Amino acid sequence: MTVAIGALITIIVLFFIFGQEHESDYKDLIFFDGKHYYLKLENGPFSGVAIRKSDLGRVEEINHYKNGVLHGTSKKYDTWWVNEYNYKNGKRDGDCLLTYTASPTFVATVKGQYKKGKEIGTWKYSRPKFEDTPSYKLTWSFNDKGELHGVCQTPLFPPGDAVRLFPDSRDFFKHYPLSRRFGATYAEAEFSNGSRISD
Repeated sequence: MTVAIGALITIIVLFFIFGQEHESDYKDLIFFDGKHYYLKLENGPFSGVAIRKSDLGRVEEINHYKNGVLHGTSKKYDTWWVNEYNYKNGKRDGDCLLTYTASPTFVATVKGQYKKGKEIGTWKYSRPKFEDTPSYKLTWSFNDKGELHGVCQTPLFPPGDAVRLFPDSRDFFKHYPLSRRFGATYAEAEFSNGSRISD
C-alpha cells in the first residue's frame, strides 16, 4: 500500500514538472525565421500554449505549439463563432469543428477532418430552423488528396453566413455551379477527383 501511494505521488510530481505546457501570451512570441515561433529573450523554437487576449482581457485564441509550429488543438473565439482545429507539425490534421451560435436555439455547425493540411472525407454542415427557413443538413466530400469527390451540397441561404462557415473562409460557391434547387436552400453536384461530373 505504501509503495502504491509513493508511486502515485511520484507520478503527480513528474506531471507537474514535465507534463504541464509552458503558457505564454502571444505578445511574447516572435516569428523568427519565417517558419517557427520563438519566445522573446529565449533561444530555440517555442513549445507550449500561446494565448491571445483582447484589450479587455477576453480570450480570443488558444494555440498549442511544439518546436515552434502549431501542434495540438487550436481554438479561436469570435462574437458568434468558435473555430476548433487540430494540428500536427504545423499542418491541420484531425478533427475540425466550426460552431456559429446566434442564440441558445440557433447553433449551426461544420464538422470535418484534415489530413496533412488537406480536407478529407465527408464534411457536414448542420443548420437549425430560422424564421421561414427550415432546418437542413448539407454535405460535401473529399478524397485523400483533398479534392472534391462524390455528391456534394452547398447552402444557398443565407449566402453571407454560409460562406463564412466553410474552412478558411473559402467561397465554396466557386466549386458548385448552380445545378438543382431545393426550396432555394442548397445546390447539389457530383465530383470525381476534383472535377464536376454531373448535375
